[in-house]
Amino acid sequence: MTRKQATAVWIAGTASGVAQAGLFNPWDRALYLSVRDDRFFLHRENFRHPFLGFSQAVVQRTVSGGLYFALQGTFVALLHNLDPVSEAHNTPHLCTLLPPTHTHTH
Repeated sequence: MTRKQATAVWIAGTASGVAQAGLFNPWDRALYLSVRDDRFFLHRENFRHPFLGFSQAVVQRTVSGGLYFALQGTFVALLHNLDPVSEAHNTPHLCTLLPPTHTHTH
């Protein structure tokens, strides 16, 4: 993966996390309030301040959802490049345990 592709993946992951937080925060908050206050989910009070807690949701969704694939792709490529196991020890290479990448060649 080139540096430009890696940057694009990280930007897409971050944008995905922000979009998820913006889209789902009102519903997540309403669900939380309906359970906490023991009232019907679609009750008007549950949607009174739909973006309260948005900053925490952005961080959580960006890290857990949006950047998962960026991190996974980055670390798989890094491990393919490192391949620290020596052929002299007659042990399988670490790369045989990882999914193939498009940029790795033997």
